[in-house]
Amino acid sequence: MIGKEKHAKMKQVIKKQNQKIALFLGIIFVMSFTILWHGDHVQAASGAVYTAHIVRSYEHPVTGEIEDAGGETAKTTGQGMVEGAVHDTGILEKTKSGNYYLTIELSLIDYTSNQTFQVQKRGDTTWSNPKLGITGTGSDSNGTTDYVCVKLPSKDAIVRCSMYVTEMGRDVVFYYYASDLKKGNSTSLPEAVVTSESNEKQTSEQDIEQESTEDTEQEGLTLSTESETTDEKTDESISSMERPFKEQLLLNVLSGVIIGIIMLAATSGVVYIFLKNKKRWFSDPFDDPDWEDEDEEN
Repeated sequence: MIGKEKHAKMKQVIKKQNQKIALFLGIIFVMSFTILWHGDHVQAASGAVYTAHIVRSYEHPVTGEIEDAGGETAKTTGQGMVEGAVHDTGILEKTKSGNYYLTIELSLIDYTSNQTFQVQKRGDTTWSNPKLGITGTGSDSNGTTDYVCVKLPSKDAIVRCSMYVTEMGRDVVFYYYASDLKKGNSTSLPEAVVTSESNEKQTSEQDIEQESTEDTEQEGLTLSTESETTDEKTDESISSMERPFKEQLLLNVLSGVIIGIIMLAATSGVVYIFLKNKKRWFSDPFDDPDWEDEDEEN
């Protein structure tokens, strides 16, 4: 009789131990998943996303100036080069507090290096260095492409791009900007800042132009501390991606491999520990007939 009572009590102890172990392993798994997800998640902001036609130009869109060393004589060839380097469709993101982010797909990555970007408001004569980053990579007939996100001072700001072309042995300079905005993202480019769930109700370029005017009139009055903080975090997220293109591509590949190895190692460790201790954790020592015999003898 005493043996059966001990048998029942020990069963309860073993059952509780197994429950604690299972709970511990579950917590570790959830924490690991949360850390990996959070590390790869870009700070999101409220706003709207638009599909944009990307106007690409060998000469400055406003002044007509040609900075590239090819000059006026290379205008036709240069324009063809620009159109081959930048895809004609991109996305423009506008945060609720009035900041703009333009993402384009840049080609010829396998044949170029030292890509730099500057932005300029229409009517200005100086260029500024924007917050920028690579939000992903793709491919086209020319090989690797990079998804480049640049923060703009205004929705129709001009972006100046300079990059070294290996076969030409020199830098080339060209420009691009967004136009013909349509509500929503109909491209394969990922949103860098605005989540699709928080898209606003603008449906055309006319709507965003009207809201931009209202934002300008109320600048400094309508922005809350919360929205300013969000945009600061967004800029930090974009800036954290600001690396040389080849380096960013290598980091993207390495990060994927490292995360895969970590997850594989963690899973293998859990399986190994489980298999090694399965008999001790889940077997019932009192199922051994010798136990009951010994108890009866006592």
